[in-house]
Amino acid sequence: MNPNTYRRMLAVVTTWLAVGTLLSAVTAQSPQAAPATAPVLTRPLPTEPDDYDVLAATGDWIWASLPSDSHEHSSLSKDGGRTWTHHVQMPSEGGWYAAGAGRLAFFGTDEDAFSGPAYFYPTELTSSGWGEFWKISVMGTKATLSTDLHLARAGQSSTTATFSALPKKLKKPSHTYAFTADSAHLVRITTTAGSADYASVFDVRTAKSLGRITLPRTSQHQVSGSALYSLTATKAGLNLCRQPLPSGSATCSTVVAGDQRKAAATLYQFGANAIVRTRSSTSPLLVAPDGTVTPVRLPAGTATWKRDGTGDPSRPLLRTEDADGTPHHVRVAADGSVSEYLKVKQVPMQVNDLTLAPTRVFATLWTWQPERFTWGWGPLPQQWALDDGSLGPATTSPLDVRRVSGSRWIVQDSSDRQYLYDAGRKGARVGDVYDLSGPYLLHEKSVTLISGRPVATKRAEAIFGSLVAEHVATPKGQQGYWAAVRNLADPSMRPVTVKVSPDSRLFSYLRLWGDWLGSTVEPGSLRLVNWRTGKVLNRAADLVHLGDGFAVLSDDNYRLSILNLTSGKTTVLEKGSRSLEFSAYGNRLAYHDGTRLIVRTVPGSGRPRLLGVLTSGKTTKKSPWKAAIDLTKPLAAGTIVIRDAKGRVVRTLATAASDTGSLRGISWSGRDTAGRQLKGHFTWELVAAATDGSGYAVAVTGDGAARGTITAG
Repeated sequence: MNPNTYRRMLAVVTTWLAVGTLLSAVTAQSPQAAPATAPVLTRPLPTEPDDYDVLAATGDWIWASLPSDSHEHSSLSKDGGRTWTHHVQMPSEGGWYAAGAGRLAFFGTDEDAFSGPAYFYPTELTSSGWGEFWKISVMGTKATLSTDLHLARAGQSSTTATFSALPKKLKKPSHTYAFTADSAHLVRITTTAGSADYASVFDVRTAKSLGRITLPRTSQHQVSGSALYSLTATKAGLNLCRQPLPSGSATCSTVVAGDQRKAAATLYQFGANAIVRTRSSTSPLLVAPDGTVTPVRLPAGTATWKRDGTGDPSRPLLRTEDADGTPHHVRVAADGSVSEYLKVKQVPMQVNDLTLAPTRVFATLWTWQPERFTWGWGPLPQQWALDDGSLGPATTSPLDVRRVSGSRWIVQDSSDRQYLYDAGRKGARVGDVYDLSGPYLLHEKSVTLISGRPVATKRAEAIFGSLVAEHVATPKGQQGYWAAVRNLADPSMRPVTVKVSPDSRLFSYLRLWGDWLGSTVEPGSLRLVNWRTGKVLNRAADLVHLGDGFAVLSDDNYRLSILNLTSGKTTVLEKGSRSLEFSAYGNRLAYHDGTRLIVRTVPGSGRPRLLGVLTSGKTTKKSPWKAAIDLTKPLAAGTIVIRDAKGRVVRTLATAASDTGSLRGISWSGRDTAGRQLKGHFTWELVAAATDGSGYAVAVTGDGAARGTITAG
C-alpha cells in the first residue's frame, strides 16, 4: 500500500474515532430529568434569650426594662415579679438608677455625657436643681451628688456637701459616696492602706456634717437601708459588720470560720440581707439580718451568677446563666431556695445581612452579648449548608461573604477591606466592588478582571458575566435614560441600545441578567426591558433583583414578590419576608419571615450561560493551556471539545461535575489524541449539561455554544 494512502486512511479513521468518542460523551451527558428539588427549603432561625434588665428594686417592687418596652418606658411589679404593669412613664434607658425605702429614681444623661435632671417616683415626679455641666457621682432616691460635691435635693435648693476632717497622714486614701435608702444621709467612705477605714456622714436635709466613724480595714463597704456593711477577711474568719447610720455601735457576725485572708470574698448587700461570694464556696451564701448563714441553692445547670439591679428588695435578686448562656432571674428565699419570678423567652435572632451562594447561605445575625460587645449588640456571622434536598443547621461562619459568583466570593475583613476568594482559598485584595459576575468585577463606572486588568469601559452601570450595560447619551429626538449592552469578550458583537427609564437620570441601580435590563425608575415604579426583543414590562413596585427568568419586587412595606418574566404572573412570598434581608443566586432566593430562613427555587429557568473564562491563551511544549470557566448554574460532568481550524476534533478533555457552575483545573498540553504536538489556531467548546435538567451550556448571550479560542505552538 502506498504510504501516502495509508496516512490518509489513518487520518480518516482517527477523525471518526474522535467523533465517535464525542458522540458517546454527548449521549452519556444528555439532559436527564431534573432531580427532585424541593421548591422551598426552611430552617428555624437561631434563637437567643430575649432578656431584660432589672434596673432597681425596693421591698416587693421590681423595676425592669422588658423586651416589649420602648426606650421611654419600663415595667413595674409591686408583688415581687408575679404581676407587671407595663409602659410605666420612666425611661428604661438611663444613666443611673436608685431604689430604697419604697422609692425609685433615675438619672438620665445627654449625648455629651453630662447629667440631666433627676426625677423621683412613685409619689411624684420631681426634678431637683442640677447644674448643666455637673457630672454625677452617685444618686439616691431623693438626692443626687455631682463629682465636685454639689448636692441636688428633691424639692430643695442645691448645696455643697462637706465632711468631717480625716486623720492626718493617711496612706493612699480613696473616697466613694453613697446615700442611705431614704436619702436622709450621704456617706463618704474612705478606704486606706493603713489599719482602718472611715465613714463621714452628711445630713442631706440640714446640710450639716454629722461626724466621722472608724471602720475595719477592707475594700468591701456598702451602704444599704440605714446602715453601712463591711466584709472583712481575717485569720480568724470572714466577718460581716453592720454599722447603724448616722451613728451607733457596730455589730458583727461570722460568715465563714477559719483563715479567710485568701478567700477573695465579695459582698452584695440587699437591704438587711447579704449575699457573699467566696472562692471556696460553690454556692452564694445568704446572710440574714440576725447573722444566720444559709447556702443559696441556685438553679440546676447554673454556670455563672451576679447581682440583679440595685436597691433594697425584700429578698435578694440574682441573675444566673446556664452553660449555654440561657439567663434566669431569681429571688432568694430565707431558706436559700430560689424562684424564677419572670421567665425569659427565646426569640429568633435579628437577621442583618443575607448572601446566597450555590452551596451555602451566609448571614450576619445580631445578638445581645454585653460581655462580648462594647455596646451590648454585635454581629454573629452564620452559615447554612445548602443542597437540593435540605438546608443544614446554622454554624459559625469564619468569613464575612458579601458577593458571590459560582465558587468565587468577595469577603470583607474587620477593617472593611475586600478580598477575592475562590473555592474557599484567599486571593488578592480588591478595591470597592459593586458586583461580581464570573471573572468580572464591577467598580464605580469601571470593570476589571479578577486579575486586576481593566476592561475597556468607562460608563458601566451593570454586568452579567462579560455583558456590560453602559450609560449612553440620549438619542436625538428622544427622552429618558439610555443604556447600551455589549459583550466585553466579543468585540464583534454590536452594542444594543435600549431606553431604561423615561427620566434622564437613573433613580436606582441598573440591573442586568441575561436578556433583561431593569431599574426602579421612581419610588414604587419599575421598568424592565428585554434588550434582545424590545419587550417592556412596567410594574407598581421597586425592583430588588433580576434573576434567571424572573424579577424580585418589593412593595411599600418591603414585602417580597416574584415576577415571572415570561408569563407576567406575580407571586407574593410569605408574610414577614422583607427585601431588606434578601439575597438571590441563579434561580434561588434566600430570605426569612421573622422565624425561619427560607430558600426558594424559582421554576422555569433557562440553560446555563457562560459568564466568562480566564485562560493562559496559548499552549506550548513547556506551558500548557489552562482555563477557569464560570457558568450560571451547577453542571454535570462534561467534555471540552478542541477542534482545529477546519473543524476537526483533535482532542477531548473531561470536565468534572460542579455544584457551583465553576470549572477549575482544566489544561491542554497542545497534543492531539495520538500524542502529537500541534501548532496553529484552535477552538474549544464546552459540552456540559445543567444538573437541573434545563439543558447544555450556552454563550453568555443565551444563543450558541459556550466556546473560546486557543493558540498552540
